[in-house]
Amino acid sequence: MMGFLGILLLLITLLLIYCCYRLYHAYGVLKRLGIPHPPVTPLMGNGIELLKMPSTDFQEKWLAKSGKVFGYYIGTKVDIVVADLDILKEIMIKQSNKFVNVDRQPQIMIEIRRNNNMGPGLLFEEGEEWKRIRRIITPTFSSKKLKLMMPLVDKSISSLCSVLEDINKKEQSVNVHIIYAQFTLETILAVAFGSEVNVLKGEGSALSEAANGFFTDLNESFLVWEDIFNCYFPTLLRFLSVIGARMLSLGKHMKVVNDTSLSIIKSRREHQMEQSHNGNKREDFLQLLMDAEAPDDPENESSNKASRVLTDKQIVGLCLDFMIAGQETTSSLLAFTSYLLAINPQEQEQLCQAIDDYYQENENPSLYDASQSIPYLDWVIQEALRIYPPAPTTSRLCNETCTANGITIPNGCRIIIPILKIHMSPEYWDQPEVFNPKRFSPEGKEGRNPQAYIPFGSGPRSCIGMRFALMEAKACLVSILRKYRFERSPDTQVPLKMVVGFTQFPKDVSEKAHEKSLMMSFFAILLLLITLLLVYCCYSLYHAYGVLKRLGIPHPPITPFMGNGIEILKTSSTDFQEKWLAKCGKVFGYYLGTKVSIVVADLDILKEIMIKQSDKFVNSDAEPQIMIEIRRNNNMGSGLIFQKGEEWKRVRRIVTPTFSSKKLKLMMPLVEKGINSLCSVLEDINKKGQSVNIPKIYSQFTLETMLAVAFGSEVNLLKGEGSALSEAAAGFFTELSEPFFIWHEIIDSYFPTLLKFLSVIGARMLPLSKHMKVINDTSLSIIKSRREQVQQSHNGNKREDFLQLLMDAEAPDDPENESSIKASRVLTDKQIVGLCFDFMLAGHDTTSSMLAFTSYFLAINPHEQEQLCQAIDDYYQENENPSLYDASQNIPYLDWVLQESLRLYPPAPNTGRVCNETCTINGVTFLKGFRFDIPILKIHMSPEYWDQPEVFNPKRFSPEGKEGRNPQAYIPFGSGPRSCIGMRFALMEAKACLVSILRKYRFERSPDTQLSLSYGINLYHAYGVLKRLGIPHPPVTPLMGNGIELLKMEHRVLLTGTPLQNSVDELFSLLNFLEPSQFPSLQLFLQQFGYLKTEEQVEELQTVLKPMILRRLKEDVEKSLAQKEETIIEMQVLRLIIRANACPTLYMYIS
Repeated sequence: MMGFLGILLLLITLLLIYCCYRLYHAYGVLKRLGIPHPPVTPLMGNGIELLKMPSTDFQEKWLAKSGKVFGYYIGTKVDIVVADLDILKEIMIKQSNKFVNVDRQPQIMIEIRRNNNMGPGLLFEEGEEWKRIRRIITPTFSSKKLKLMMPLVDKSISSLCSVLEDINKKEQSVNVHIIYAQFTLETILAVAFGSEVNVLKGEGSALSEAANGFFTDLNESFLVWEDIFNCYFPTLLRFLSVIGARMLSLGKHMKVVNDTSLSIIKSRREHQMEQSHNGNKREDFLQLLMDAEAPDDPENESSNKASRVLTDKQIVGLCLDFMIAGQETTSSLLAFTSYLLAINPQEQEQLCQAIDDYYQENENPSLYDASQSIPYLDWVIQEALRIYPPAPTTSRLCNETCTANGITIPNGCRIIIPILKIHMSPEYWDQPEVFNPKRFSPEGKEGRNPQAYIPFGSGPRSCIGMRFALMEAKACLVSILRKYRFERSPDTQVPLKMVVGFTQFPKDVSEKAHEKSLMMSFFAILLLLITLLLVYCCYSLYHAYGVLKRLGIPHPPITPFMGNGIEILKTSSTDFQEKWLAKCGKVFGYYLGTKVSIVVADLDILKEIMIKQSDKFVNSDAEPQIMIEIRRNNNMGSGLIFQKGEEWKRVRRIVTPTFSSKKLKLMMPLVEKGINSLCSVLEDINKKGQSVNIPKIYSQFTLETMLAVAFGSEVNLLKGEGSALSEAAAGFFTELSEPFFIWHEIIDSYFPTLLKFLSVIGARMLPLSKHMKVINDTSLSIIKSRREQVQQSHNGNKREDFLQLLMDAEAPDDPENESSIKASRVLTDKQIVGLCFDFMLAGHDTTSSMLAFTSYFLAINPHEQEQLCQAIDDYYQENENPSLYDASQNIPYLDWVLQESLRLYPPAPNTGRVCNETCTINGVTFLKGFRFDIPILKIHMSPEYWDQPEVFNPKRFSPEGKEGRNPQAYIPFGSGPRSCIGMRFALMEAKACLVSILRKYRFERSPDTQLSLSYGINLYHAYGVLKRLGIPHPPVTPLMGNGIELLKMEHRVLLTGTPLQNSVDELFSLLNFLEPSQFPSLQLFLQQFGYLKTEEQVEELQTVLKPMILRRLKEDVEKSLAQKEETIIEMQVLRLIIRANACPTLYMYIS
């Protein structure tokens, strides 16, 4: 294992490379689309420039430089400014279905609305729900409904005129922007919330104060910073928004608005019947929304009433939107129109004359009729909206990549529409800075592009409250201009200096001193953000590493960022589990990074997890990201091992019949062919009197069988043949090991996107990917060939292997789903390949390990071996020419032997489950997303469930031995619905193999076989890694590796037992340690003394050993040695315990 600091440095380097790559890629989007953009600042994009100036100035500057379309970055998010009218027509009208959403709602607003259980209204509602709500409330703004609300507007106008009368008497000037803001606020509160507060007279209420202070905490800079934050730290942004939603006054204002509105709605609902009968029903926006119901939807016959009305929280959200969109914009419209009339007295007189003429021609018209029937008034207001649109920009979000007039707009991109810039463009307007209401006469409008005038937007997403705003503004102006004229005060700025944000309004002179404090300096904000980020990281780690403590689950001490990863990397997962299960009991948790894993050795809890509540633990474990990318590159299905949820159930249901007794019998001839090849090789070895490397030969046998059964391959690996498929399969496990998975989990905790990025690269570079490609391509080729030769099924030549059975597999009809179609009951070709790959992945190494360990136990337990051989012989004597399949399935003692071997050395010492629903089991709460480690080996070796667990005793699995034992104490293949689906095939293959061998041979232990065995992930041969990679290395000492050779010493003494009783490899290691120059090469030593068959060889070895060995008997000491003085020094014997994480190579004689 690389040192921790080395790996950390590597990760930091990779992270920096990754960040640079991501920034380079992100800031290349506009260039790849061919859209011009300003120079960017890394991380900030064009955010700094936007913070220094209003967005309108920024747009004007770069539209002048770049043309009618340019893009810019806030952080790494792309915005495109479009001033081209043809493109705008595509966006807002023709392709409006691809630009349904107006803009992203600020995260703090989302949190505030959530805190108050308030609906998102219409401004930020999205998709189909926006369409549904818009359809319900559109009739609320019809002429008929607007007339119903007119008395409330009229009342506020009377109040405004009264205030103006008082000011006129005093001959004072008036700040029209302030007084109009009070008027529109009073009107909105009356119309939207049913409030009876005369704001113009100085009255107040909690609701009016909340509404008046609503925009205090939000400005344009706020939104720029939020977008930058959201690029890099979306989780941190949500965290800060949650806090801000509770601390900022904005949250308090929203709570007042929400609570007051719900109180009014509740009151009205309680008195609804009474008000209807008395005729006292208030006709305001709130009431109209309560009564609103959309007509039946001709496109959706199943639509019910619930889908055609609004909930209370949606009504409150819409009322809030009405206030947000209507108060500031309408007051600005009135203020700017009054200003333009004041500095253009000729147009003002013309308007007053038009109003007077109307009233002379019509006897006592209503204010509503008058305001709607004076064309010149319309022209004046439209011209005011052109020069000073309340919202200088609007936006659309692209929800589907599309092309508009040759410009490609990617999904997720925000389109900025510079309304003010379009309205003031000389291309569409003659002398645009001049106030000329006649532009909007029928003659003036003739031939003009409609998209050149869009103060309320355009298309389906245009402002729904436009008609109300115009009605209110026109009625107000008519009422004022019947009595008064506007004159410019000396305090009025000409031209106006504007404050631009969500809307635009005139800047007050007193605001000059305040200008410098509108925005904190960039570096101060950056420092604040870094501090907040560090606080957030510390809080997140503290919170993450407190999960187990809060749940009352014990866990080892942790290292920040790594969790318990370092300790696991230093030992192994099995040693780690054994250590902490001994300290903590049968359940403990640990962290990899910040991800939680729970080790469960309690059988009652395991029964709940794997059987009783298995529906909450459907997923076995997370597939490594690199495997996901490799499968994706090769378009390979995810198989069954890592499949999840309903898709896993569907695939399992299809595949399960493939492992029935009937189907296993069909595959038996292919297994038998591999067994015959194995027995032939063993016969050759036996004739030569050699020992055999059992794991190696079983590995070749199981791989050959797997390739034949799963992929239809005809390669005799045992005879030294090969193919591209066999080489790919044999090399598959080279690069994956336990540390790989630990680092995978740690990186995934903090940098999931980085992990994906590295996996994408690794998926193309690692040999692992090339092996997968060979397997995938070969399998698809075989499937294609078989489908083309489907007529073989009619002439009896159909190959009965796993691949063909999957091609033919079809699940029975699902009784719970009558509408299930054939496509849901069969497998696609890529799913078939994925399943064949899983079959090889799960079946090759595990079955070869099972055979190797069983052979090992029989060799060192000759009594049990003879008992098994006798059972096999008895069966064949009692049954005339039984098939190998029948024989292997009908010898009970063979079952017991294999089960005991699997108990002592289960192929996978651990298995896992992922909790997909928070639940409580035996008083312990497990959260959704927790990973469960099931320590199979620890359970199998527990004295609590097994008497003398370290002893090989097949009779434990006799009917008497199993009686009363908890079934969860033996789970080599897992348990419950997610147990190993290939278990029956693996056992069939292993039993058939052992029967065939033991009918001819017996296992004897070779001197080279070690007696102490241990685990890696899946019997990983530690001392074979360098050899498998083709890297030369010095000879190793078992357990110590090359550690002894690295020791620097002048004199060397070895205390050992009789060397000839050791293995030859180990003897060489001892001699190499004592005399490295005399014994430099293991290969030369083995050539001379590898197989001690004759007395001469033994005597020759004794001659070599005598000069360096002091035996207990003096007569055996070499006589030629010089006399020595012996000094006896009494000392304590030091006991050195060396733990190893190595799997031995088992050599045996087949005799």
